[in-house]
Amino acid sequence: ISNKKGVVSGTEVFKLPEYKVPSPEQLNQIWFAFNFVGNYINNKNLKQGGRPEKFTSWVEAVMVAYPLNPYMPLFAAIGRVLIDDRKYAQKHLEKTKMIIEKSEYWNDRFSQFGLNDFVTDFPEEVHAVYGRLAGLRKQYSNWIV
Repeated sequence: ISNKKGVVSGTEVFKLPEYKVPSPEQLNQIWFAFNFVGNYINNKNLKQGGRPEKFTSWVEAVMVAYPLNPYMPLFAAIGRVLIDDRKYAQKHLEKTKMIIEKSEYWNDRFSQFGLNDFVTDFPEEVHAVYGRLAGLRKQYSNWIV
């Protein structure tokens, strides 16, 4: 998925007019945003009472197929904090940092979705993770249930 002129990306896709028929390029951006918000930010297993070990196992299995996608190891790190595995969380965080340092594209994506604070000031305690994720979800409260 790449950014093209005239194609809305990031959280701006949620503001597209309902009557507008999106181009194939725009559909890619819509899919990206909905997938990211639904499967990561709003994942029920990253909420209190969820099963963070299930989420973490899933994302660690999937990220093998997407080695250059930094939000997968970031959210694996978040899941690892929730299951009290800070050592492995740190490894995932380092992988995230390495990828975004080398990619302007992923730097832009992290800015668009409000993830930079998770990288620069990673929450290392369970209560901090839940608080930060709740704050992030609040930004999307108009679009997610």
